[in-house]
Formats: sequence, structure tokens, C-alpha cells
Amino acid sequence: METHEKRLDQSSTFRVKRDTPPLIYSPYGEGLSLQKSFDAHNEGAKRNKAAGKIALHAFVQFPTEVPLTPENEQRMLNEAVAFINASHGGRAVFRARLDRDEAGRHGVDVFYAPKYEKVTRRGKVVEDWISLSKFGKEMALARFGERQKKAKNPETGKFEPVVDADGQPVLERCDSPYFQGQALQDLWTAHLREKMGLEWVERGKKKVGRDPDRLEPEEYKLAEDQKKLKLALERADMEREFLAALRDGEFILRPPKDPQILSVRWRKMPAVTPERRERIGLCAKSVCSAVRLNLNETLAGKLAQEEKLAELMQREERLKAPESLIEAAKAEAKAEVMADLKDDFDTLKSAWATNEATYSVDTEGYWKWWYEAERGTPRHARVSACFESVGGLVGWMARRFEEVMNEVVRYLTPAAQTEFKNEWIDALDRGDAPEWWAPGDGPSGVTGGVGQNSPSLGM
Repeated sequence: METHEKRLDQSSTFRVKRDTPPLIYSPYGEGLSLQKSFDAHNEGAKRNKAAGKIALHAFVQFPTEVPLTPENEQRMLNEAVAFINASHGGRAVFRARLDRDEAGRHGVDVFYAPKYEKVTRRGKVVEDWISLSKFGKEMALARFGERQKKAKNPETGKFEPVVDADGQPVLERCDSPYFQGQALQDLWTAHLREKMGLEWVERGKKKVGRDPDRLEPEEYKLAEDQKKLKLALERADMEREFLAALRDGEFILRPPKDPQILSVRWRKMPAVTPERRERIGLCAKSVCSAVRLNLNETLAGKLAQEEKLAELMQREERLKAPESLIEAAKAEAKAEVMADLKDDFDTLKSAWATNEATYSVDTEGYWKWWYEAERGTPRHARVSACFESVGGLVGWMARRFEEVMNEVVRYLTPAAQTEFKNEWIDALDRGDAPEWWAPGDGPSGVTGGVGQNSPSLGM
């Protein structure tokens, strides 16, 4: 194993793919070889002299889905050491290695010889005793207990249950290396799920028989490549089947929320059978990410074109509407405008007649709000809006009124003019007549109301 670690044997030279040093766990000091690490671990410890083996080797496999980052590589090394120690008394591992120059980089080689404090029959405590089978047997026995023993029947050649002379089952402990391996596999799956948070990990399938199943790395890699190739071909066939069903109209695609999801709507006539639906659903899962994205982008483009076409068709229909509808719409709009203008005219006419607002004839277009205390009120805002809307029309009426009144007064006798002016001044004082800004605005020479030199409401 040390020769293999140093890449001095023939098999290791075939596996090297890159010049990257391994990660090493060496609790007895850095730079120690595998042999020196074992010597340091074994120093001062006792073991059964009849034992033929001196250490154990475990290849701890991690899921290949774990991303290969420096942090994850170090964690895999640490977790492998922690697992073997935890399942073998806490003082078992004397060296571990994660190779990073091979094609496979998710396995950790762990070398261990479990230590524990042994108590002899006389109660003497031997502090460091090494046993390669103690913890494995205890682990298997705790997990599987006992079972009825089986032996090969020489007549039938089959293994049959063994019973004693009284016909009672003969039990045997389930702590052989076979059961130890089963227990270790169970515990490792639990460790991945519970300690490392890889809840999606599934335990490997148990062996049917007890024949050796170990493959050399090269053979294993070839077998795995063949599996991947077979799976890729199956996925390609299922993908083609899905696309053919889409082409033949067995279903159509609907716009999904996620561009990586294929949303299917089934054809109603003739209806697709449940079995066929299930098969197409299975094939949909085999469609690769790029094809999913392309299908949904094509669908989105097609829907956008259909929406644009529908919009153009609606626009064409609107253009083809009867002329009477267009004229009716124009008349309706004109009626609304005229109604608004009439309302503005009536409002401003009322404001003018009641002296809320006046129009300066001499400046030809200046409207004035008279009640200063009410500025900013809704009424002020409404009348001001009317200034902008129909103020010019009402102002024209004010000018015509002044011109007519001046013409009338001009043809009166002096006595009649004096009487008219006096009556007008009285009306101004009572608030029953329009006022002017200054003498000369309105009937010639008529002033009054708030005073001869003071501004008045005007017309």
C-alpha cells in the first residue's frame, strides 16, 4: 500500500491523470510514511499474538455529485477519518489519504487498527490493546443480532436450517465479516445523511450472493462509462420520442413560469390514453436543459407573433367600422364639448351679472375676481377656469353692452342724461348694476358705488 501511495507500482502509473499531490491525514506527525505511521500507532500497544493481520484498510466512497472544491476535498478526508474512528472505538485511524491525481476523486483510503482499554479476567486494565475484529463484531451483532444457522445438506446440495436433537433452531451470531460489512454500509449511509446533510443519498443495493464483487479501478471506470453511455442513449431516444409526439400533435406546449419546465396541454380529440400520457411525461423528464430552453423560447416567440397578428386584425376591423359610427362618435364628442362650453358660459355669465367677476373693457381681455376674501375656494377656481374657456366670448358681450349704452346716453337730453346717471349711481349703490373700473368705462361719465376714484367691479 505504501508503494502504491508513492506511485511506484505498475497499477498506479495507469491511473495517474494529473500532477496533483494527495491530501494526507497523519496524526503522528507530518512527513511520515505509511509504515512509520503504523509503527507510531502500534508502539506500546498489545495484540493477540495469534492474529495474522496487523491493520485494516477501508475505502470510503463519497457521492460523485459532491462538487470538487478544495474545501470539499478536505472535508471528505476529515469525514472519512471521523466516521471510521467513531465506529471503531475512537482511536483507530493512523493514516488516511485522498488521491487527487486519478480520474476518481471522491474516495478516501483509510488505514486503521482499533485501540481500546482491555480489562483482563482478573480485572487488570491493559491501556492499549489492538483488535481488528472487536468493534466490527459488536457493530454487526448490535444491528443484526442472531439468526437460525444454516448448513449444506450433502444429499440435496442446498443450505437448510439447522435444528438440534429436540428440533429447536440452532442460532448463530450475525457478526461474521459479511454482516460487519453490511452494518458498516448502513452506518456510512446514515453518516452521509445526518452528519453531512446529504439527505438525498441512497444506500447501495445489498449483494444477492457472497461472491467477490470488487473490480479493479480500470474495470470499474469502464463499467461506469458504459452505464453512462447507455443512460445517455436511452435519454436521447426518449427525447426524440417526446419531440415526435409534439410534432404529431399529441399535445401542445403552454407558456411556463420557469423556462426550464415543459408545460403540456393534451389534445382532446382524439383523446390521448392515460398510458400514453404517462409515457410522454416520463420522456419529458429526459429532455435536456438546452432543448427545454429552446422549445420555450420558440413558444414565446410564436405567442408574441400571434398576439401581434391579433392586434393588427383588431385594428383592421376598427378601420372597417361604418362611417356612421365614426360620425356618431364625432357628434358625441362635439356634443360633450358644447355642453361643457355652455356650462362654462352660464357660470361666467352668472358671475358677471352678480358682480363676482368683472371684465375690463379698456384693457380688452382682463378679467378680475372681485371677492378677495374668497380666493382659493372651489368657486374661485371654477370661475377662473371659465375665464380661460369662454372669457373672451363674455368679454365681447361686455364691450357690446357698453357701446350700446353709450350710444343710448349720447342721444338723451342733458336732463335725461342727468336723471339716467343718477338712477345708475343709485343702482350701483344698491348693487343692482354692473360697475366700471374708472370714469369713461361704461355709460359716459357714470361713476359711483365705492367712490369716484376707487376701483370697481367693472363689466
